[in-house]
Amino acid sequence: MASCFWFAGGGGPPSTVIVKLFSDGSVNLNMGASDIGTGTKTVMAMVVSEELGVPIEKIQIENVSTTLRTLRGYG
Repeated sequence: MASCFWFAGGGGPPSTVIVKLFSDGSVNLNMGASDIGTGTKTVMAMVVSEELGVPIEKIQIENVSTTLRTLRGYG
C-alpha cells in the first residue's frame, strides 16, 4: 500500500530548483523532487514559464543527481 499526504498552498514545504537560461531562449529546470504522478514537474515548469515569460515547450526538465549535493535537503 502506498500513501501520500500533499500540502496544497500554505507556503510549505519549499521547492528548490536550479534554473539555467540559454541564449536560444530555452531553459533547463533541474529539480530534486520526484514526480509520482502528482504533476510536480508540470507545475514547476508552469511556474518557470510564467515567471520568466518562456513558452513551456522550451523548458527541459531534469532530475538532480543524488551524487551532487547542490540542493539543500537532497542527495
